[in-house]
Amino acid sequence: MIYVNKATWNGGFEGHTVCQNGTDMEFSAPPMQHGKAGVMTPEDAFMMAVNTSFQIAVVIEMVKAGLEMAAYECKAEGEAEDDWTDFHIIRLTPKVTICGAGTEEKAKEALKLAISNSPVTASLKSEIILEPEIVTIGY
Repeated sequence: MIYVNKATWNGGFEGHTVCQNGTDMEFSAPPMQHGKAGVMTPEDAFMMAVNTSFQIAVVIEMVKAGLEMAAYECKAEGEAEDDWTDFHIIRLTPKVTICGAGTEEKAKEALKLAISNSPVTASLKSEIILEPEIVTIGY
């Protein structure tokens, strides 16, 4: 599969991007780097890509493990170098609610597999720290 994105320069530190799925938006450098506030930044898009790709991989791994999720949310936090050259650490803190007592270890294993099987997280050189919270409900 090939994924395509087009970016054009709008002047200054701003641009416009169109994704192959039709998503169309303005973007800018972060405000602290001479950018515009209130629009997508590459750093925000990067963290969103990490988090959303991980979430889809989590759903796949939970299904494969025979686990039923009742709820899921995750915060992705990237620690960048002071010179903004890279994200050296990415911290994922998913909170997963699973149906069925005694499924915590199986859920933790599925989360670890999701990091390896997400195309975005598997492509990173950053250290990925997983700090899950597993809640079980019901039967």
